[in-house]
Amino acid sequence: MKEPVFDKPLFDSRGSFLLLMLCYAAVVASMGGVGVFVSFLPQIAQDMGISKSEAGMALSLFSVPSALICLPIGRLIDRIGICLGMVLAGLLMAAGDAVLALSSMRAELYLGMLLAGSGFGCLVVACPSALVSWLNGDTRTRALSFWSTYGPVGYAFGLLLSVPFAEGLAWRHAFLTHGLVALCLTVLSFFLPRKDASVALRPDNVASAFCLRIPVLSGLRRRWLCPMRLPMA
Repeated sequence: MKEPVFDKPLFDSRGSFLLLMLCYAAVVASMGGVGVFVSFLPQIAQDMGISKSEAGMALSLFSVPSALICLPIGRLIDRIGICLGMVLAGLLMAAGDAVLALSSMRAELYLGMLLAGSGFGCLVVACPSALVSWLNGDTRTRALSFWSTYGPVGYAFGLLLSVPFAEGLAWRHAFLTHGLVALCLTVLSFFLPRKDASVALRPDNVASAFCLRIPVLSGLRRRWLCPMRLPMA
């Protein structure tokens, strides 16, 4: 990434906590879109005149960007940096919510979920990169462990966000509210620092890490797969 791994932490203890909270809130909010959609899936199908299976297909599209274009997304974040990557993620989330709230046909519903999924894909690259680049030592380890719990928390957040709109056909307002949350987090992302340096990886360390993974995956070590010797400690 463009942001370097510092020998000393870029933030003090308070700044580290605020960084973690921003990264956590962003990915939780993004995952919350799934909870919102699930809460109103029958209403969405009824209001738009589509079957529940077609509405379920729209829900499944949320995971398509991060599953199929994860490498291009990672390359994009590497080029534009962590700060702009999180801003882009927030804008994609908000755009997806706007399309979902204003959708009147199945294609628009699919497009909205693809945009929301693209925002999520950007966040799952940018947020860990921010924590690794700007935190140090045990703080980094604890932050990553805490951040990895976003899945169930984000889903629960979406369900709770849907509660005030549970009556009637107010599901569009739920997506607009979710989009407002995304925009607020996007504004906060502008306060992240920007650095132009890059992380340097030693080729021998990369090769060694690959060699160490081979026995775990296959149960035995093949010399033709890993001919290089591992450096001794």
